[in-house]
Amino acid sequence: MRDFLNRPARLEGGALFFCTKGSAVLMIDTREYEVAANSEVFLMPHAVFMLVRADAEFQTIFFSFSHAMFENAAYRLDTAFFHYVKTMPIYSHSPRTIALARSMFEVLLANYNDVGNVFRGEMLNNNLRNMLLNISDKVRRNYADLRLDEDDRKAELLHRFVELITIHSQHHRDVAYYADELCISKGYLAAVTRSMVGKTPKQLIDNWIVQEIKILLTLSNVPLQTIADRLNFPDQSYLGRFFKRYTGMSLTEYRRRK
Repeated sequence: MRDFLNRPARLEGGALFFCTKGSAVLMIDTREYEVAANSEVFLMPHAVFMLVRADAEFQTIFFSFSHAMFENAAYRLDTAFFHYVKTMPIYSHSPRTIALARSMFEVLLANYNDVGNVFRGEMLNNNLRNMLLNISDKVRRNYADLRLDEDDRKAELLHRFVELITIHSQHHRDVAYYADELCISKGYLAAVTRSMVGKTPKQLIDNWIVQEIKILLTLSNVPLQTIADRLNFPDQSYLGRFFKRYTGMSLTEYRRRK
């Protein structure tokens, strides 16, 4: 991590690391945090990161990942959780939770070093997802102890919005439907999503549909027309135009690449 010493950098992807010994001060998105042994750090994609200082014993297990890998591993995870860890990116483990976290990093490191394994990429992606699930579990257990302020209310609304998308997006892609379900105006919903994740409600809905299409395309035995029917597109051509607008690839190009 010497490359980051007093050199701020914006990460293209994200990173997880586990402090095994020593201590350091990190800057993450302009804020400074202290990290010590048995602490876990989660850097979201595009975070600004710098190592401010570290003692002589500071050591970590460090895993960086691309934005695409993050999207695959984070699929269906709680959006409000990612807002939480963006504002509180360091988790200090207790003696009760440390063993699982440490073992996850050790398994990850072993899989990374097993370069001859033909399933190495899939295993690393699963490792990352399991680690995110474990962090999410620890956040959920502590989240009830926090007082709700305005940002927490927005995070809760965003969480409910995303939950509604997962249930209804196949049949409802209009923002007005979700605003009505949440009993808020379309304008307020847009203000919440922009302030929390920098995207409009429509972008979040469409992004979810794109991810569903990608999952179905990885199942090579599912006909394209069946995908269009399942996701309530008028026809296969409309589905293809929608997908290409967001990915720059045709349905067959994406399926062939997978």
